[in-house]
This record gives sequence, structure tokens and C-alpha cells, in this order.
Amino acid sequence: LMANIDVSFLLSDPDFGDTFTLVKRGVSVNSVGETVLTETSAADVVGSVQSGSTDDLVLAPNGARLSDIITVYYGGDLSVERINGYSDVIVWKGRRYTVQDIAGDWNNYGTGYTKALCVLEAVASA
Repeated sequence: LMANIDVSFLLSDPDFGDTFTLVKRGVSVNSVGETVLTETSAADVVGSVQSGSTDDLVLAPNGARLSDIITVYYGGDLSVERINGYSDVIVWKGRRYTVQDIAGDWNNYGTGYTKALCVLEAVASA
């Protein structure tokens, strides 16, 4: 059994949590029929950002290092878009992390909260 403790007031408290930028990604089609990646950013979002644990490695992609993984607890919806391949992004401390997996049982600790495993995006080379 899981605890039924509402900790939402802590997760949304800027003294306890972190601020980050949430980038919602999607796909649209332009006027000539090309698929275009769209990004909408919301700055100064409050949540709790934790470094990844060894338990998170089970869900991480092959070759990910533990330092490349964070767990984000956020009072809203985060998406893993498996259909079009574009997941939401968390920008924290100047680094972009892609939402890799969403925990299905986090709602016991506060209604509307999401626990997400996020993996550092690869840096594009020039």
C-alpha cells in the first residue's frame, strides 16, 4: 500500500522547490504540408527537481549516465509523446532534459501532480 499524504503544498513552495522552464512540444503542419516542431515555453515554473537515483536507471535509455538523469515532481501535466516522438522538455540550470517516463502512481501524494524521469538532451554539434 502507498501512503496517502498530501505534500502538494511543499512541491509548489518556492522555498522548497526549484524553478525551471517548461517547454511543451508538439508537431504542426505548415502551409506547404511539411511537419514542423513547435515549442511553447513557460518560465519560472515551480516544482521539485531531484538527481536521478539508481532505481531510475531501469527506465533510462541505454548508455545514459546517472548524472544525465533528473526526476521532476510537478503540479501539472507533463507529456511523453510516443506517437510523434516529441516529449516535453524541462530546462533546469541551463540544461535541457527530455521527459522520458511518467510514473503512474504519483497522484497518491497530491492531486494533479506528475513524477517524471527526464534525460539530458544531447548537445547538437555544428
